[in-house]
Amino acid sequence: MPDKNVTIQFARRTDVMPPVPIETRHHPSAVDLLLIKRLAAETSKQTLLQFLQHEFVNIGKSYAERLIGMYSRLQPLFHSRSHLNGTHSAAVVGLCNIC
Repeated sequence: MPDKNVTIQFARRTDVMPPVPIETRHHPSAVDLLLIKRLAAETSKQTLLQFLQHEFVNIGKSYAERLIGMYSRLQPLFHSRSHLNGTHSAAVVGLCNIC
């Protein structure tokens, strides 16, 4: 009969904890309207251009301007300096779907 009181002790390899992980930004193809509304409510960015650049991965200033330009042809009152508020949430989702 095997001995059930056997204790195995593993020595630690290190006593140093790894750094706290950094929160990653969202990819434009992985967003929906609810997430956009939450991000828009929590962001400190004032314009749509700033919001796109800082809240999403792989969207730089020139790409964000190009996306907004493409979308503004469909929505004439829509431009890069549009203030970010709840009324533009659906527009941001539309832009992200273009990405």
